Amino acid sequence: MISGNTRNGINIDSSALRPNDYIPEAYPLPMERSPSERNRIIGNYIGVDATGAGPLPNLLNGVILFMCQSNIVGGTGPGEGNVISANKRFGILVTGPNPDTPDWRIYVRDTKTGEFIKTVEEDKLEPLDQQVGNAILGNIIGTDAKVEKAMSNDSSGIGIFFMPNTRIGEPGPHGGNTVSGNRLHGVIVTGAEATGTSITNNRIGLAGPSGVSLQNGGIGILFREVPDALNGSVIASEGNLLPYDRRAVVIRSAEDEAA
Repeated sequence: MISGNTRNGINIDSSALRPNDYIPEAYPLPMERSPSERNRIIGNYIGVDATGAGPLPNLLNGVILFMCQSNIVGGTGPGEGNVISANKRFGILVTGPNPDTPDWRIYVRDTKTGEFIKTVEEDKLEPLDQQVGNAILGNIIGTDAKVEKAMSNDSSGIGIFFMPNTRIGEPGPHGGNTVSGNRLHGVIVTGAEATGTSITNNRIGLAGPSGVSLQNGGIGILFREVPDALNGSVIASEGNLLPYDRRAVVIRSAEDEAA
């Protein structure tokens, strides 16, 4: 059980590789710090109590993956999925470099001066879109462990921001996620950098026993300014079920956002 924390439940965070001979006096940095990758988060209750039936929220996100690739939240085997519900922000947030801020794999902030310090040249970093993306598999996000009642994450169930090649669900009986009951959207994918997102075999916005609504409060799947956004036909062909959210799939462009 990973619940009741004042910040994120789980935070996997990558920063730049640090050259051995670069240690600023104002802010000594860890040497040879490598990106966080190939981590597995399996079989946890995150934001709920030990029974999986009651909320015990983390005050930020249930799981955040920041500037890192090749990690897996959940899995395709029995019991490998996590229950990630009732958190005060996203259930799972995967976020990359906001195009309006420096690339955090290259820069660090000096905590005393507030200045950004360049630690690695751009040509020494493998582009994020050429790396194996993160995977979100077999999780319950936004309901209790039995998928009988909503225990909303206060933002969306899954958020992908500026990070390419994320896999949300895979084929197989345990490969897809249940993403229901969240206060905003089931899944939101944002930014021109968030290309190559796959969404497969998920159950988004369900109804529970006796017709209890487990709808997400907003859109089932929302793409914002994503050049290769998946339309409703593609989403359906990939085995996803979106039966009850008010709008199943919405694609918004920069022009829509400005209107």
